[in-house]
Amino acid sequence: MTIKRIIGSVTMVAAVALCGLTVSADAHADSWWNCTPLSVFEFTAGGVRQLNVGCSNAYPPITSVTWAGAPLSGTGALTDAQAARFVSMAEAAIVAGKTFRVHVNDANACAGATNCRYVDAWSTY
Repeated sequence: MTIKRIIGSVTMVAAVALCGLTVSADAHADSWWNCTPLSVFEFTAGGVRQLNVGCSNAYPPITSVTWAGAPLSGTGALTDAQAARFVSMAEAAIVAGKTFRVHVNDANACAGATNCRYVDAWSTY
């Protein structure tokens, strides 16, 4: 029975590989950015309240991006607890001279700011 499952799995993988799957030129990557934080601030742009961290180093895939953001209103808004953690961890990274590591989707630009990308996870590093 196990051999049949393995053969079935291999067959399925081969079938998928032979289908000629392609990745769109518009596909965007998710990646981690080791931001060197300089400041934490809140502002409203494009009608969306958001938290932002200004970084001294650019986001490698898009070198014009130097802010990591998180929405406080609208779609994907942080809860109060998440917002408090975002600010607390960013400020702790600044004070301790640590990296503020954020998970970014290249296509997820902040409202009203082309030099910013929204993040969906963060930590100090």
